[in-house]
Amino acid sequence: MLQKLSIRNFRLFEELDIEGFKRVNLIVGKNNTGKTTLLEAIRILEAKGHSTVVNNILKSRGQFTPSWDESYYALYPLKLESYPSIVINDLIISLKNQDPRFKVVYPSEKIDTFLSSSDSPDFPNDKLINLPFTGYFNEFMQRSWDKISLTPLEDDVNDIIRRTIEPRLNRLDISSGVAKVRLEGINKPLPITVLGDGVQRILLIALAFVNAKNDIDGQKGKIILIDEIESGLHYSVQETLWKLIFEYAKKWDIQVFVTTHNQDTLNTFYYVANEPQNQGEGFLFRLQYSRKGKLEAIEYGQEHLKEVLEMNLEIR
Repeated sequence: MLQKLSIRNFRLFEELDIEGFKRVNLIVGKNNTGKTTLLEAIRILEAKGHSTVVNNILKSRGQFTPSWDESYYALYPLKLESYPSIVINDLIISLKNQDPRFKVVYPSEKIDTFLSSSDSPDFPNDKLINLPFTGYFNEFMQRSWDKISLTPLEDDVNDIIRRTIEPRLNRLDISSGVAKVRLEGINKPLPITVLGDGVQRILLIALAFVNAKNDIDGQKGKIILIDEIESGLHYSVQETLWKLIFEYAKKWDIQVFVTTHNQDTLNTFYYVANEPQNQGEGFLFRLQYSRKGKLEAIEYGQEHLKEVLEMNLEIR
């Protein structure tokens, strides 16, 4: 599991250090404090700086132009006047010796290569599972389902959906990017869209977990990133979802990083993380600007989670 993160000169972060990650990690903070950026840093680190992942991150923000290496300048903090090395743990992205290309050096993995803006951003070579806030449903859903179709892993997906949000589910199938379900008492299949955004979001999370469980793509570390987990979910299902996240993360040896803007999500995380079977498995930190105007991470151990709720931290 990833234990710590040390970031230098990456997007909003001129300097950021976080230690003590656990199995289930919740990231809170107001808008524009770098929650999504932190997930991007983890993606790049786990992908060992692979160009397709960096290009995909830039494209998702509208900052990528194919075959134009100047796109990579968008990886730096805006107010920097020079371009020092970007450092994520021991992975380094830098410009050196008047070479216009961006070099990637990862000593512990014996990697010494260059970023290439000619590599397609559409099929990123991720070594983890990434669930962004939007724009990923059909693509990820179909690709993930194809890997588990007609295997016992289908049962795990159905179980998560039943226990979280839709107990009437009998069967699920996904074909040509369209998910259909059979519900108890209804004879014909229905498109999953009729059940609302919440069921679709739970389906994505369930597919993420079963694919990480089976390590189908050889994902090193079995990490899942979920940006704005509350998207489309009613507050009443969030406690059950957290229970399942803790349960399956421990059961299948998966590490999870989640961001949220939602106070209910924070509250239910506290209640579930504080249950006896989850002691020591949850970690909360808040990204915020210091008095000097730099982003910092305030870490809250399990013993301090109650204090966080009592302070009623503003996280939007």
